[in-house]
Amino acid sequence: MVRSATKTAVKHATDAIAAGDPEIAREEVRKAIKALDSAGSKGIFHANNVARRKSRLVLKYNAAVASIQSSAGDTDSKKSSAKSKESSD
Repeated sequence: MVRSATKTAVKHATDAIAAGDPEIAREEVRKAIKALDSAGSKGIFHANNVARRKSRLVLKYNAAVASIQSSAGDTDSKKSSAKSKESSD
């Protein structure tokens, strides 16, 4: 029961990351990490397996958040460069 619940939590977190909403993804990743820690402490998964899964999940989350922030930053920089071109004319 713990094994399948943990796998489901990780899948929900991965799906939330893919959906692109960082707030929902953050909560799902937090739940998945908690489930992984619980399964590791009960001996369901080996400690190194838990660490690897957590690391990969957090890397996916951080990459998704960074891409969202960079795309928002690109939009802002394009607007500011357009304004500076208008003011220089």
